[in-house]
Amino acid sequence: MTPKSIAAGLLLLAVLTAVYGPGPRQKLSQEEARKEALVELVKSARAGAKPEPNKPGEITFSLTPPELCRPIGGSFGNPESELMVRTWNQELANFKVKEITGCNYDLKPVAFELVDEDERFGFYFGEQGVGPKWTTKIPSAQIKPDLRSLLPAALAVTIAVGFRLVVPGLIAGIVVGAMVGADGAFGGSLSGLWAAINDAFSSKWNWWILVFTFALIALVSIAEVSGGIAGIINKLTARVKSRRGAETATVALGGMLFFDDYANTMVVGSTMKPLTDRYGTSRAKLAYLVDSTAAPLAGIALLSTWIGYEVGLLQDLSKELNLGIDGYALFLSAVPFRAYCLIALLLVFASAYSGRDLGPMIVAQRHPKHPDDQPLTQTTTNTQPAAWRAVGPLGLTFALVFAGLLFKGAAGLKHQFDPWSWSGWRAIMGVEEASLLGITLDIASILALASIVGLIAAYAAGLQAQVSSKNLNQAMLRGFKGVSPAVAILLCAWVLSSVNGSIGTKDVLAGFIASDTAAIWFPAATFLLAAATSFATGTSFGTMGILLPTLVPIAHTVGGIDTTILAIAAVMDGAIFGDHCSPLSDTTVMSSISTDCSLDEHVRTQLPYALLAMSAALLLCYIPAGLGWFGPMLALPLGGIAVLLVLRCVGQHTE
Repeated sequence: MTPKSIAAGLLLLAVLTAVYGPGPRQKLSQEEARKEALVELVKSARAGAKPEPNKPGEITFSLTPPELCRPIGGSFGNPESELMVRTWNQELANFKVKEITGCNYDLKPVAFELVDEDERFGFYFGEQGVGPKWTTKIPSAQIKPDLRSLLPAALAVTIAVGFRLVVPGLIAGIVVGAMVGADGAFGGSLSGLWAAINDAFSSKWNWWILVFTFALIALVSIAEVSGGIAGIINKLTARVKSRRGAETATVALGGMLFFDDYANTMVVGSTMKPLTDRYGTSRAKLAYLVDSTAAPLAGIALLSTWIGYEVGLLQDLSKELNLGIDGYALFLSAVPFRAYCLIALLLVFASAYSGRDLGPMIVAQRHPKHPDDQPLTQTTTNTQPAAWRAVGPLGLTFALVFAGLLFKGAAGLKHQFDPWSWSGWRAIMGVEEASLLGITLDIASILALASIVGLIAAYAAGLQAQVSSKNLNQAMLRGFKGVSPAVAILLCAWVLSSVNGSIGTKDVLAGFIASDTAAIWFPAATFLLAAATSFATGTSFGTMGILLPTLVPIAHTVGGIDTTILAIAAVMDGAIFGDHCSPLSDTTVMSSISTDCSLDEHVRTQLPYALLAMSAALLLCYIPAGLGWFGPMLALPLGGIAVLLVLRCVGQHTE
């Protein structure tokens, strides 16, 4: 037997022992269930929960800061009221620290009532005190989550890291989660597994996200085979006269191909290689330029093949946490905190523009090695390059996305917004859906429909360029095949998220964390954990799929919406950092292949740049933001200045 098979057997034995050894999980009594339900409602109110229309069981109230600043009392000896009073006032102490005005409001007693949407329970604030309000739908006794609720996420991470198998790890986590939910009973496990799968696949949102992902990757593939991508490249490189010019043009081209990291890596690397060779750029530097303008850009771009994946995960989290905003708005809220991506992009541009390099890259640049073999073979046709065949379909897709968002906002807000201001667009993003010709428009359907129209335009442009339908169809199939691993991860992540929600994973994890200190260090710890997981597994998508559903609900519990957004940014940033440094990463390997640079040299020469950007993000963004010292408006300039100073003082000219 091989060591790997022995390890797999021991892991299986450990999992079965953990599931069946302790026996059936404890049940909460009806009284305990009532108390937990009321405490959860109080905490949701304290977190500023917003209504989510047409979602039974979700919170349907929204309190203003003056109401949130008001202490309560007067339980009249009712144990449930005493619990609610104690919970409210404990949460108030944390809120006073965060509230900008310091809770200096007119605190005259005002009576108001909070009830969840299906009217099972609620509570009433009056001038004399607070009391629970129950209806006929009393919460029933339920299973109490225990440590076994951590098994699905732990198993997924263990298999992904230890065996380098992300999808099998997610599947194993799903199966074990269903077993935990049924206390190991075979029939109950199958029922729970089916319920989780049905929950993930019955969502219209999820299906729209899949349509968008496939349509956009097909658009990019057709634009490449029809000469659109080549046309962009020709225009970009027309004025290159030096090594710095060649390297800066490479970064600029990577910036233009922001919509997909795979397309970015393969197209930029293989296309710019002859140009950078001409001016003496090393293959290691070219690989760094390609790799560091791929995932960081695709991960934060407003429209990319990553958006479907990221927004799909965030949409589920928004629903689970009763945030009242869609996944796209949550994504946009986290972008200013994506310090690693933004600083890494600044660093790669500064290195190319200044001609300065760090660490082993200095030697590589001063003694470049250019193998004599031919550039990477690409799919080519006899078509004359024309930039409009790529710019036109992509521009149309962009225009339709923003038009759809504008229509959705106008319909939901009834034109009560300013489309020319950031606050107006934030209001637009806050509108969940509107109806057009019988189609419910939300961000997922808008992205999907716009990308379908863009794909049709790209196909028409290909036909105009006299590319055969056969070649265009083959290009689409290649694109579908390339994105299929990411789709598989996304589907499994959706199901695992449903399983974790049903067995109370976040509740168990939250129980280990002290509220006063966890919110302070949680963003930094999350960033480091995501970086380590991504490095060990070599996949950004897998890291996001495992850690976002697991860690973000805890962040919301310990620190509310601010810590939630920080945790989202930390997971996504850490995932891309680990992906940059890991020799197991697909984009790292593809960068090595497309630039004809050995994998070990690429990893070794890129590592100092990634570590520098990572250190700046950790020390000047995630730690200060968690401590409440300052936000991204100060963190990003400080981080940028720090890496530029290091490049200036430590880096050396290599021309």
